[in-house]
Amino acid sequence: MTDNSESYLFIKYKGASNSKNCTVDLSDLGESLVGFDKLIKELFRVSRIRGEFSVQATSYRSGSIVVDLLLEVKTLFEQLPFDNPQDLIDFLSVVDGALCQQAVSFFQDLRNSSKSIYDFLSTHPVELSTLTLFISVLIGNAGRYKENKNINDEEMPVRIAREINKLIQKKHAFKLALRPIIEDKASSISISTNKDFKNPVVINHNNFQEYLGDDEKILEHFINGQFHTLDGEITSLKGTRGDSLTFNYVYKSKTYNLDLYPQEGSSTKNYINYYKEKVVIEAEVIRSSFYKKPKLKLHVIGYKQGKLFGSTNKNSNKVEKKS
Repeated sequence: MTDNSESYLFIKYKGASNSKNCTVDLSDLGESLVGFDKLIKELFRVSRIRGEFSVQATSYRSGSIVVDLLLEVKTLFEQLPFDNPQDLIDFLSVVDGALCQQAVSFFQDLRNSSKSIYDFLSTHPVELSTLTLFISVLIGNAGRYKENKNINDEEMPVRIAREINKLIQKKHAFKLALRPIIEDKASSISISTNKDFKNPVVINHNNFQEYLGDDEKILEHFINGQFHTLDGEITSLKGTRGDSLTFNYVYKSKTYNLDLYPQEGSSTKNYINYYKEKVVIEAEVIRSSFYKKPKLKLHVIGYKQGKLFGSTNKNSNKVEKKS
């Protein structure tokens, strides 16, 4: 096994738009890459390989949002990569089933009772570059171990399955990396050890919630299709990415900036008088996942302090009831 080894992991972002030239904001991309750096280092810790680990972005490919990450492991001279045979076996069970069986047989053979990890690796070399495959497999299977009931499914060493469960439920290790999907800034993120993305791990709007902890749900009491009367403030009027207002809403001492869509036949221009004002609204909840911020469809709006709660018509002070 080489003392210094490096390999590549490739990440592809697909923008939220259906356009062939869809883009992802640089700030969102940067946050996600910082998240992947932290996530990969956590998964490296799960591998129990001894050494100094680093992640570096080496290129950004023109024509597509693909980032090449260099994963480098530096081990000290003559340092064994694992502390004990079981850690080696756990690692191999994820990346190389056949070699794993050879390792199990080697260490179970009474004739090899005095043999060390070094003895096995001297005749069965393992490249540290397989770490990228290990990380890719763990990301691809992580969602299976979000629930405790699946930890003993025999598809993954129990120790590793438990650590993945903890990364999701306790450490929220995937949240920052997947923020472009959570915030609807990207439709999918693909991870591959192959530059051409053959058989990639794909995380999208259909499965991203499998990587998020139960306590990462957002405003669970907002059910899709329900109506709510809410106090808040209109903090912006947006028109570049669809006509919407930003509704600043505080719940249990936490502030949420929610997209608020105008009433039918209206645009943000109709709500200029409400900009930077405290308001009361009646709105319908629109959401596809509890792990994304709900959106609101405005039905009624009015000033909160000393002014009547009614429709956008200034001559009306009647609250419209919606069925």
